Amino acid sequence: MQAPGWYPDPSGQPQSFRFWDGQWWTPVTTHDPRTPWPTPEELTRPGLQPLGADQSQQGPQTQPGQPAPGQPAPGTPGPGVPAPARSRTPLFIGLGAVLVLALVIAGALWFTRGGETTGPTSPPIAPPTSGPTSVGSSGPPTPTRLRCDNGNGNQTSQQAASYSSTGLRIDTPPSFTFRFDRNYWTWADDFAAWGRGPEGAGVVLAGIRAENGFSDPSRAGEQVLECMVASLSRQGGKTTSEGARTAPTTVDGMPAHRTTARLLSSEPKPLVVSITVIDSGQPGKLGQLIAFHPEGSPVQAEIEQAAASVRRG
Repeated sequence: MQAPGWYPDPSGQPQSFRFWDGQWWTPVTTHDPRTPWPTPEELTRPGLQPLGADQSQQGPQTQPGQPAPGQPAPGTPGPGVPAPARSRTPLFIGLGAVLVLALVIAGALWFTRGGETTGPTSPPIAPPTSGPTSVGSSGPPTPTRLRCDNGNGNQTSQQAASYSSTGLRIDTPPSFTFRFDRNYWTWADDFAAWGRGPEGAGVVLAGIRAENGFSDPSRAGEQVLECMVASLSRQGGKTTSEGARTAPTTVDGMPAHRTTARLLSSEPKPLVVSITVIDSGQPGKLGQLIAFHPEGSPVQAEIEQAAASVRRG
């Protein structure tokens, strides 16, 4: 909007200037554009009437040469005249084009997504692999499968006062003259299995290998128990275990874990089993001592005495 001031009279009167109040032509005229602006009281003086509609709708006319005082510079629209159409039309056209383009893009996205209105979903999580972990990978290694049938089968065949295996040694009483069949201990390496046959009581000193799944001393005792249950079930009928418990201990200064349990079968009395797994410092191997006897057996003291004699050796 043009600033207030004296502008050439739009009525066409020669040497006449009319006052523009910033919004409308006023009825106040002068022959000298240097005349002070009229006061508000003069603009509202009775008898002054606004010009007709034709004049009120026109802005100040631009004169050639220098503008009169209060007159806009050449090329500037006068008061009351809207901004030139050439400056707004391209703007409207540009805004319309942008709006149409946005609608086209939105429609294309809606069509290709089948009308989805929600945002993009997160990338799917790759399922974990079930195979063994490759060498050099950052994930934990896949646990080795437990093998209860892959012992080396080496068994001491001659009775002796003491036996050794996997860096361990055990003393046995002279009454332990019965050698238990190797088929009962198919997971064991380099073992001696001696005891009292009629009572079904004895001790087994042997080694077990990590490559067969016996790598964690804290779990190996229960793994041996699992193998023992499977072996007895295969050899003499269905056998189950109950009350298995594992606790850390030491044997001659060596770290160990002891698992105790009761084995139930068709026999009238449960078999009390103690499995001690010992880390004797053998690479890839653990030592194991199995002591077993029927619950309440009179040979229990001999079994416990033999088990207590295990040491380095």
